[in-house]
Amino acid sequence: MDRISQARQGFLEKNLAKTEISHSKNAIIFSLIISAVTLFSVGFYKAKITTNSKFLKSGLEILIIGLLSAFIGYFIGSLFKINSTY
Repeated sequence: MDRISQARQGFLEKNLAKTEISHSKNAIIFSLIISAVTLFSVGFYKAKITTNSKFLKSGLEILIIGLLSAFIGYFIGSLFKINSTY
């Protein structure tokens, strides 16, 4: 490989890594938002089915329990350095 090809290859590898990090951050944020909306909806629906009039409280309760358990699971996985890539 000549010098220009090596420089081009290094540039592409560096920018590709930045793009992959950016996409993974976007995917994590999107996943958290979808999870939060879904968990709140389940809590809201639970309150509606059980004829509980506290829809907001029930939605927030399920949301907090679900997100807290997800963060605890993530923390335990990172504590033991469990890698989720195959």
